[in-house]
Amino acid sequence: MLCERLIRFMKDGKNVVIDFSFWSKETLQKRLKKRNTLLNVNSPFIITNEILEHHYNNFEDPQGEGEIILLQD
Repeated sequence: MLCERLIRFMKDGKNVVIDFSFWSKETLQKRLKKRNTLLNVNSPFIITNEILEHHYNNFEDPQGEGEIILLQD
């Protein structure tokens, strides 16, 4: 269902953004803890709790931008 809708939007020349990164804070902390131990070219610096808090607290949900939000279980 999602795949067909995305293909239709793209064929119609509409912009499509797919973002699967809306995790809970607890999940983000666990993922960052693991990521911070595996620094490499794709993740070259540590994301501290302060950085996480700043971005998490200042994130604005898209509203009125034509967004379609599908919540995952």
